[in-house]
Amino acid sequence: MKEIAGIYKITCITTSQSYIGYSRNIKNRWYNHKRMLKAGTHYNSKMQYLWDCFGSKSFVFDIVECCQLNEMKARENYYVRQQNPSLNIADTSNGPTKEYIKRMRHRKERLDKRLKKMGYKGNLSNDSF
Repeated sequence: MKEIAGIYKITCITTSQSYIGYSRNIKNRWYNHKRMLKAGTHYNSKMQYLWDCFGSKSFVFDIVECCQLNEMKARENYYVRQQNPSLNIADTSNGPTKEYIKRMRHRKERLDKRLKKMGYKGNLSNDSF
């Protein structure tokens, strides 16, 4: 199946809360969102909470717009400003929030510890975010 690039929207139909994102491969991105949500490890704690409360049947995934790779960020910003989705963590026009960056650094540190137990010698925590 051909990869579809563009803007997507995840909606919890029980609460009408939504998330807008972009990807060069929307099908793969949706798979990754579902995998993290099912495992209880999604980086978006609000979305994870709704998934845990209402389950997978309360979520729908829609393609909002197909677009070229070089247009994706601008188009995502447009839809976020237009629809003001309550599940988006970062203000996409200004980049990630301090809270988001802190959370991602914490996740890197936890992953780094797990990888070291498995024999990995690198250090993910020092990588730039």
